[in-house]
Amino acid sequence: MKKIILSSISLIASGLLMGQGEVVVQVLEPASIANTYSNTYATAANSWNVPDMTIPANSIEDILVLGLDGTAADSLGCEALVNSEEIAGHIAMIYRGTCPFGTKALNAQNAGAIGVLLISNGDDLAINMLGGDDGLNVNIPVVMISQSSGAIIRPVLD
Repeated sequence: MKKIILSSISLIASGLLMGQGEVVVQVLEPASIANTYSNTYATAANSWNVPDMTIPANSIEDILVLGLDGTAADSLGCEALVNSEEIAGHIAMIYRGTCPFGTKALNAQNAGAIGVLLISNGDDLAINMLGGDDGLNVNIPVVMISQSSGAIIRPVLD
């Protein structure tokens, strides 16, 4: 497993009114892809049971691991992840595709992931990431970055 340390789903105090933080997806290493990436994230308002990521105590930082579901598309996360030994205790990277966001996140959570980084299928991020039927069963942070940002990160995982 190649190591990408992702300060993903991490917060940096933004100095906004009322002391709210800003949700930041930041790759810390390797240096070749170290950057802060634009994102959208799951909230309780959109049928999720995820932690409030505007609270700094809910931030996570860990290694990013590609989630594999064993299907032809392989990293959509629409089926149970087959690499749970690698995923457990880390942040799962899964691609947007044919099934609801909540299903993808629940499959990652069931594999032991502490967070989910979804890669969009375009450069427009979903305004409201709806949890679908499984979203209320997900209690780990879920964020999404653009397809072009994912294309920067993915080669380092391969």
